[in-house]
Amino acid sequence: MIGCRESARLISEQRDRRLPWRTRVALRLHLALCKLCKVYATQMAALGRISNVAGVVAPDRCPGTLSEERKRRIKEALDR
Repeated sequence: MIGCRESARLISEQRDRRLPWRTRVALRLHLALCKLCKVYATQMAALGRISNVAGVVAPDRCPGTLSEERKRRIKEALDR
């Protein structure tokens, strides 16, 4: 049985790749038993849909890559 921390990691990870079947079963079992993780999974799915729509509706506002200036500003903010 997986815990909530592992569940949150797997919920995010499954957005990027297909999880092994045993892991998917363990995650589904956890989500069936844990209301908070189920809410988190629902929220993550909604955010994924919203970001997909934003990229279609306003592609100029959602560039595929960041400019060098934006990368520099993000790095500076993280270093603070």
